[in-house]
Amino acid sequence: MNKVETILIIGIIFKNEIRCLERCVKSLQPLRDAIPCQLVMADTGSNDGSREVAEQYADICFDFPWINDFAAARNAVLDRCTGGWFMWLDADEWLDSDVSELLGFLKQVENWNKYGAAYFMIRSYVSEDLKAYTDFRTCRLFRNDSGVRFVGAIHEHLSKSAGLGYQLKQTILHHDGYIGFGGEKGKAKRQRNMELLEEELEKDPENLLLLQQCIDSSLGEKRYLKRAIDGIEKKLPRWEVLGPPIFRSAVSASMKEEPEKREQWIQRARELFPDSIFTHIDVSYFQFFTLGQEKRYAEAMPYGEEYLKAIADYNDNKVDQFSLLGGSLMMVSKNRENQVRAYLAEVYFQEKQFKKAVDMLSTLDVDYLDPESEKIALYVMLNLHSQSDLDMSSLMLESVLKPGYCVKNDDEIEWEHEET
Repeated sequence: MNKVETILIIGIIFKNEIRCLERCVKSLQPLRDAIPCQLVMADTGSNDGSREVAEQYADICFDFPWINDFAAARNAVLDRCTGGWFMWLDADEWLDSDVSELLGFLKQVENWNKYGAAYFMIRSYVSEDLKAYTDFRTCRLFRNDSGVRFVGAIHEHLSKSAGLGYQLKQTILHHDGYIGFGGEKGKAKRQRNMELLEEELEKDPENLLLLQQCIDSSLGEKRYLKRAIDGIEKKLPRWEVLGPPIFRSAVSASMKEEPEKREQWIQRARELFPDSIFTHIDVSYFQFFTLGQEKRYAEAMPYGEEYLKAIADYNDNKVDQFSLLGGSLMMVSKNRENQVRAYLAEVYFQEKQFKKAVDMLSTLDVDYLDPESEKIALYVMLNLHSQSDLDMSSLMLESVLKPGYCVKNDDEIEWEHEET
């Protein structure tokens, strides 16, 4: 490899992405400044000005008529690339500003001989303030001479392994294209996804990955959940990887529907996947709040504690990164973590473990507390102050109490929105 050889080719397909396209390509500039790169972009039918934006940044920009096949569009980009590594993004994604780990990997000549692919963290936001998100890992970088192609009309993936994979633990691709997916805003995208997925599923009805994608895009429809769980019980291909997030999705769906199935699915998830990070984080989260809402505080406590221990391990990169290739961890964002901390403080209080309640309250990050969790935290503080010999005044003033609360009595706390 010589210094002028292209090290990295970046591929993007887009259509009417004026909202976010420039943000995406600008996030790539640190890479393009640091190593020889080529940016190849395919326009699948824009009429909103996206094409003009792309042409300002792309080394190659071309038209590819949309044929309801994401893999076909990706391969059209790939066909215009030679040599080096190939990385791909969606227009509603952007590369984190810290690219040091990725650059370190690409600059090491020995990596070209040892690895064929690299895996990124995809952080997919679900709230407009970007405080709530899900995480999953996927291959987004491979050797361009590996013979890999894209397959799948939707949620396209690689046709084969590109070789030994390297886990980029600190490299994040941020994604905001699914904010509002579950509501009216996401209706058109859900319909598009399901039409393409149904076509794929008809060809391969026992494909667990397709069934999992149908669960996600249908917002947990029972028919897909049942087929997927039956497939796991039959040990269909990849059941051990896809099983934990599928069971997590079943437990999540049962929070509003089929509560009678909830305990059955939780128990089965723990039987089949006792060591899975999906069990320790997502399933524990749902189990903790279900029991807490039923005021079964003593039973809820260990699941809140299990969740927080697993979150700590996850944040410290002490979990098997390949376990995240099966699906998205749902309950990993800081606001979810602080939600559990606030409610676990209440659980400790209800169980008369006052010292534990105080210790838990002291760990709260008030910047990531939703209004309901703040109310719970303040409720616990007030009651600890009045019902124990602990002085909570300092913690209330310094940690949680903020303008907007109106305290009526120890049992009733109202959230008042400040006038603007």
